[in-house]
Amino acid sequence: MNDNNQEQAKINVEKRNGSSETFDEDKLARGVSRSGTPFLMAKDIAKSIHKKLGENTKNNSIRSIDIKDYVVEELKSRNENVIAESYSGYSKNTLADLSGDNKFDSKVSPTQRTHQRST
Repeated sequence: MNDNNQEQAKINVEKRNGSSETFDEDKLARGVSRSGTPFLMAKDIAKSIHKKLGENTKNNSIRSIDIKDYVVEELKSRNENVIAESYSGYSKNTLADLSGDNKFDSKVSPTQRTHQRST
């Protein structure tokens, strides 16, 4: 069997939360398309990155942030700079840590009651 007929080795993706999962080309395409990329282009980008990962990945493992960088490079190489900006900014929208005493902290001061209840 030649290399073209062999299935690519499974690549594990190390996610930011510490867990890992098998690389899924379709899942990557869906994520890229959510940033505004036309779906067919997103599928092509995902396929291209999957091929690149198969050639360049050591120990069949890669961090999700590295995949994100590959996506941004691909988008820029296709003159999709605005979408690349959108995609690269995706992780900036993180949830605040709600553990501990700071869960109700706010930059807005509490409101004062301006009307007294009549009795």
